[in-house]
This record gives sequence, structure tokens and C-alpha cells, in this order.
Amino acid sequence: MMKKYKFFDLILKTPKVHGLQTNKYNDTGRFPIIDQGNRYISGYTDDDGSLYKDSLPVVVFGDHTLSLKYVDFPFCVGADGTQILRPNEKIIIGKYLYYSILQLNIQSLGYSRHFKVLKEASFNVPPIADQERIVKILDKADILRQKRKKAIELLDDYLKAVFLEIIKEAKNEKINFLDLFN
Repeated sequence: MMKKYKFFDLILKTPKVHGLQTNKYNDTGRFPIIDQGNRYISGYTDDDGSLYKDSLPVVVFGDHTLSLKYVDFPFCVGADGTQILRPNEKIIIGKYLYYSILQLNIQSLGYSRHFKVLKEASFNVPPIADQERIVKILDKADILRQKRKKAIELLDDYLKAVFLEIIKEAKNEKINFLDLFN
């Protein structure tokens, strides 16, 4: 049986963590940095001053970017605009919270703050056992989506390579490129 909840019923307070400024991001380090950017991991650091020290998993919401990330490993918090949402696991599991927010499809307001839109949302939430079953199905679907995306990227690369090979052969044979398509 589904029950309707307001957004703030589904999350617990997290301690304030001072985010690491982007000029402090490195290519390597002990801790991955999760921020509001579109890349899942934005960089690395050895500085544990911005380490998220509360319970995991969490959902990271990009207040300006609408980026949404499910994080279940230790990480450092990136700069301003990174909202950490810790699920109230008496009501909702982390991955179900992630998928629930994802389905909201919040429209961009430019570089405005979008958390205000999220705060007004309400969610229909089934019992935990049903959430776990739904998450398994959605995870499988997401894996298929990622594989499809990769296949399309590989096909694009292949088509570019074939096109370049056709041009190269046309030059070698001194063929007018446009004659190949007549």
C-alpha cells in the first residue's frame, strides 16, 4: 500500500560540511569529490576536512545544475550548491529516494536554486520490501540503458572511422568524393 509523504518526511538532517572549492580538486587522491557538476566524480583530494562523515547511502542533488547522484561510498563534498539528502530509512531506502527524485523531472530555472522546487514535492512511497523489489528492476533497466548508450557511442565512432576511410580511399584513387554517392 502506497503512502504519500512530503519531501522533508523522507530525509534526515545531515551535518553541515564545508565543500571543497574547485581549485582544490586533483586528478588523484584518497577521497573522491562529489559535487553538483554533471560528472559523477569531479576530482579527488587527500584533504579529509570536507569528508562526509554521516551514514550512507545518500543522494546528492545539484541545487544549480539539477544533477542527481546516488552515493554509497565515502566521499568529500564539492563546492557550493551540493545538497546531501540522507534518506529516512524507516520510510524510504536510499536508491528508491534517488529514483523518486529522478522521476520528478524538475525543469531548469537557469542558474537559480532548484532545491526550493524539491522541497515542495510529495512522493508516493510503498513499503520497504516493495521499494527493494522496484529498485532491483530499475537498476537492471538502468544497466541496459547504459549499455545502449555505450553501443550508440561505439556505432558513432565506427561510422566516423568508415567515413574517414572512404575519404582516404577516394583521395588515393583520385576519385571525386561526390561521385561515390551517385
